[in-house]
Amino acid sequence: MLLRLLPAKVFNLELWRGQMRLAGSLLLVWAAAVLSNPAAASPINGEMNIAGSLTATSTSLNFLNGTTEGTGGFVTLQGGTGYFNAIASTNLMAPYIGAAKNLTSNPSNVTDSLSGFTAPGYSGLSIDLNQIVAPTASPCTGSEAANASCSLGSLTLTNLGGDNTELAMVVSGTAHDSAVADSTAPITGRYTTQTGQNIGALMTAFAGNGITASYSANFNTAQAPEPELLLMLGIGLAATGMLRRKAVVVD
Repeated sequence: MLLRLLPAKVFNLELWRGQMRLAGSLLLVWAAAVLSNPAAASPINGEMNIAGSLTATSTSLNFLNGTTEGTGGFVTLQGGTGYFNAIASTNLMAPYIGAAKNLTSNPSNVTDSLSGFTAPGYSGLSIDLNQIVAPTASPCTGSEAANASCSLGSLTLTNLGGDNTELAMVVSGTAHDSAVADSTAPITGRYTTQTGQNIGALMTAFAGNGITASYSANFNTAQAPEPELLLMLGIGLAATGMLRRKAVVVD
């Protein structure tokens, strides 16, 4: 009767010892990775909201500072969460502002587009935009139905009905703070505005003096996994495969 209560199969003792040795080795590898690659003190992770105005033409994007246009206009920081929350929640009287580089000839080539947002503890925030994401909608014709979208250069236009149109532009790049080690993170942003002009009128303006409008923009970023975590994941998967291949049971 006692024999029947025993398990039908028992794991090999030597295999178990090997597993323990492997686990100890993985722990040592993890500790070495952490010590040699400490996590950033304040990783850039969260969202940021800004506002401003610009003029868009078929060959340029000009950011405006009030009523005066100039290379490197200004945008105002409205709020944020995560890393950007501290930048937006200070009690200074003047709004936080950042430089916005005007883009000419080929607006799709974007470099060093936003910089200058600072707050106590965050003294070197810069957002380098690598590209304007190409719209996926078909080119505008001026006869779009209500709620239909079309593309006009780097902009996506949506017919909201009547003479109301939404304009949107998506960008991508990296955010980093020169005062914080290892703080670089991928970032995406979406500029939006609404205007009381129909798509046909906007097409005419876009080809001429340009479309001038105030905008709001939302930027989102997420910190990439720490290198030591990726290393541990890779080693763990490899070890699991090895153990499965070496598993031996005896009757």
